[in-house]
Amino acid sequence: MNNLSFNGQSLNEKGFAIKTYPKYKIAERDIDFESIIGLSGDVITDNMRFKNVEMTYEINSIPYLTPYKNPQDVIRDLANWLVSDGKYKILRDDYNEGYFCKAVCTSIGEISNVLSKYIDTVLTFSREPFWYSDKGQEKIIYTDNSFEIRNPELFTSEPLIRIYGKNALILNINDKDFKFTIPPGNPYIDLDTELQSAFCNLNNLNNDVYFDYMPIFQPGVNTVTISLNGSSASYEKIEIIPRWRRL
Repeated sequence: MNNLSFNGQSLNEKGFAIKTYPKYKIAERDIDFESIIGLSGDVITDNMRFKNVEMTYEINSIPYLTPYKNPQDVIRDLANWLVSDGKYKILRDDYNEGYFCKAVCTSIGEISNVLSKYIDTVLTFSREPFWYSDKGQEKIIYTDNSFEIRNPELFTSEPLIRIYGKNALILNINDKDFKFTIPPGNPYIDLDTELQSAFCNLNNLNNDVYFDYMPIFQPGVNTVTISLNGSSASYEKIEIIPRWRRL
């Protein structure tokens, strides 16, 4: 039955089904255009980001699935599930099998056709630009210090990279060096490109990385090597959650 899940709970579990799926939208690039007197054509400023996408789902209740006898209880349960706390939650639907996005429910439309637990309404979500593949959430482990990793999507990914070792190391991805140090007392360092942060558990290690931007994986094949940057350095293994994504 047409279904979506949000924050770990499904629409069908709440006694509803999707009546009409949203039209598929591609995230819009955030670009500013400025006109200059005497210059034909606008000057483009690319803000290097994509905007959020709004999605609306028409839904209706399925009386035999509804866990409540009273329509008001059905509505209250729906509102309690979807009401926003200002944080993104995981959203999945049948339309994008194998992918999920990060979204917030911005509104529940007017409730109509309340008759013997039959409820018709519209859910509106604002989602981040990318859909993330389930496969891209699987952890990949390498003990070698040189390997290739293939990004199957057409967009760069912002991975979580955990490197086990000691002292000064160099991570090289596609011939670009990322130098860092794993200080004493920390068995590994996490490089999180989404957060633009380095850490080990609750320890902030941003002062132990010596590059401006966290590593990314380009579409296609990426070459990766880890090398020691001093006689006291050692390397054990690397764990990667690649976070493959598409628009």
